[in-house]
Amino acid sequence: MTTSSTVRLTATLLLAATVVLGTGTASSTPTPSAPTTTTASPTSTIKWTAESLTTAFAAINQKLGSNPEWTRLDIANDGTGMDVEAVDPANRDSIIKYIYTAATGQVELQTIAYIPSEKREQRGIATFTSSDVSLDTLLTIGPKALRDTAIQDGYVWDYVIGKSANPPSFLIEVNVYGPDRVHNEKLADYDMVGNLISVS
Repeated sequence: MTTSSTVRLTATLLLAATVVLGTGTASSTPTPSAPTTTTASPTSTIKWTAESLTTAFAAINQKLGSNPEWTRLDIANDGTGMDVEAVDPANRDSIIKYIYTAATGQVELQTIAYIPSEKREQRGIATFTSSDVSLDTLLTIGPKALRDTAIQDGYVWDYVIGKSANPPSFLIEVNVYGPDRVHNEKLADYDMVGNLISVS
């Protein structure tokens, strides 16, 4: 199994086994979406800088305390915000979504899932921190994704980062859309240094 399929499979298993608090429903197939902080607008150029990304990461980590354990990072390409799903420092069996809004610098918290830590380990879902994320790769990978997906008049929607435990590896998923978003969408997968893994 490739790194790409391993990470995507573990994400599917997590969502399939997870009850979303407050709704009592579960989704078996994750669908690419922009972070909940924003109604992201089409743009082919990333609107973040190294400074603004660092500021956002710091704001989220401040909520997490001294030992942050991220499980998923979703960054809107248009610079309006990002989401981090992370282990609740007060209860390691819960996953919290930290929603950062760039315009205000505020971070909102949303409890989204309950899954025992041993179950995450069994499914190969590893945690990571902001220091593991290459800012250079994030700031340059958008144009690569546009070339690799070859969608006419395409634009980058967001970047989703996760880590697989078996084997330990990162995956950056770049969602690219065309003018007709419903029927014109591709996903480009890269490692943390920006090497292309697959396009689907």
